[in-house]
Amino acid sequence: MVAVMKQVLNLKIQVIKKALLVGVIVVIALFLLGYGSFAFGFLFGTILAILNWLLLSKTIEKSVSFTSTKAKVYTVLHFFIRFTILFIALYIAAMREDMHILGAILALLLPKAVIFWDHVILEYLKKDHRESNSNKIE
Repeated sequence: MVAVMKQVLNLKIQVIKKALLVGVIVVIALFLLGYGSFAFGFLFGTILAILNWLLLSKTIEKSVSFTSTKAKVYTVLHFFIRFTILFIALYIAAMREDMHILGAILALLLPKAVIFWDHVILEYLKKDHRESNSNKIE
């Protein structure tokens, strides 16, 4: 059980680091290209995405120790809490003149994009590379 929790913690840290890195790179590029309000929205969305990811991981970590019924209630309640926070934050982003709402919405996808890249695209490329090497040996 300890090894699994360590893997979960490592995954959480890895996703946060990569999402922050991509977010900072995109924000800098947007500022340099003159899209200040979009960059500000993207930065705001990146912070929201990381907060959402942390809240989701905390919910999962806690719910595994509960009974089935209590875990369902707990996860559904925290699902609504997380989306209420996102709704309020995106409403604020939409109302601000200096922040582009589309940048904030796109940045919310950063942790998902990082996970997709690491665990789908790179795994597919590794598998494809292994298959091509095994075909050369035969």
